[in-house]
Amino acid sequence: MNPRLCHALTFLLASVVVGCGGGSSAAEATPSALAAVLPGDWLVIGTSTAAGVGAPAHEGWVALLGQALAGRGVRVTNAAQAGTLTYHWLPAAAVRPPQRPATIEALDVLKLEPTSPRLVVLSFPSNDAMAGIDASETINNLLLLRRIELDRGAVLLVTSSQPRDDADASQRATMQAVDAALAGKLGHCFVDVRSSLVGAAGGLAPDVGAGDGVHLNARGHRRLFEQLLAAIISGRCSRP
Repeated sequence: MNPRLCHALTFLLASVVVGCGGGSSAAEATPSALAAVLPGDWLVIGTSTAAGVGAPAHEGWVALLGQALAGRGVRVTNAAQAGTLTYHWLPAAAVRPPQRPATIEALDVLKLEPTSPRLVVLSFPSNDAMAGIDASETINNLLLLRRIELDRGAVLLVTSSQPRDDADASQRATMQAVDAALAGKLGHCFVDVRSSLVGAAGGLAPDVGAGDGVHLNARGHRRLFEQLLAAIISGRCSRP
């Protein structure tokens, strides 16, 4: 494993144990903390950040996740595609309001592989809000995708929105409404990454931005990876 990834994983394992009131060293904690990691096929569904935009090759958060857990028998498939909306991933037959985007055939959730993933991450940070999609529609779409994957036997996590400099007050309010609703419905299966990425003015913090005001740099991707990995190895998100 990459030494930097090994260090991050060790730190996270120690954090999980301390947070649970344990006193063991990170090395001693590794087997028990990693017991929450489900070996087998994992699937990531999302947009440009999940696709790795803004980070050097192999340093996007999904790539880091796969590298960190490969030794645990985890195989991560990254289906994310930049520029997509939640509507593009719904089953083709799903009902939608007039003039909403049709499903992209290759992204239809019912056709994605692996067909029976052990764990799924949904990551749709901002595209819906920027396209004028109402918060209630995004929430319903994400919950539909979640239900489909839960029915296939997966544990499912959803990441929050991410700040961006070009979002106006209305678009930011839409993202925050989606976050609030999902946090309430999903509990520990909702991963708030926004709060660690936001700058003083409400946009993307300069130290984690790739320079375009929208996407994360390598540091930002690592921060997101660390938060998601911590949520996974905590074992608090499980099938309902």
